[in-house]
Amino acid sequence: MKGKIEIEGMEFYAYHGHFAAEQVVGNRFLVDLTLITDCSKAAQSDDLNDALDYQIAYLIVKEEMQIKSHLLENVARRILDRFDKEFEAIENIKIKILRYIKVICQFKMKVIKIMNYLKLLIIHFLNALKKRLYI
Repeated sequence: MKGKIEIEGMEFYAYHGHFAAEQVVGNRFLVDLTLITDCSKAAQSDDLNDALDYQIAYLIVKEEMQIKSHLLENVARRILDRFDKEFEAIENIKIKILRYIKVICQFKMKVIKIMNYLKLLIIHFLNALKKRLYI
C-alpha cells in the first residue's frame, strides 16, 4: 500500500545564499516535504519500527538546513541524498524550500518594509512593487 506523507511548514533560520551578507545575517526558510513510500508493513504491524518516522525525517531536514550553502539547489540535493540513504522504502520525494525575503525599499524619504514569500525572481517582485506604488 503506497502512502503519501506530507510534512509542511518546517521553519528554520539558516545562512544560505550567494552573497556574503546572506551567509552572515541569515534568513528564515520554510521547507515542505512530500514522501511517497510503501506503508503496508506499518499498516499491518502498527509498529513505528516499520514506518517512516516523522521525527527522524524532520531531524534530517534540520541538520542539512544548518549547513551553509550558496544555493538552495545544493541544500535540496543534500536533503534528498540523506533520505535516499536513510530510508529504503521511499519511492519518491518532493521538497520545496521557500526563502522568507525581507526587502527594504526607500522612496521619497519614506522607508517601506515589505516581507513576502517569493517563488519568482526578486526583479519581478520589485517591478510589481514599483507599479503598485506608482513610481
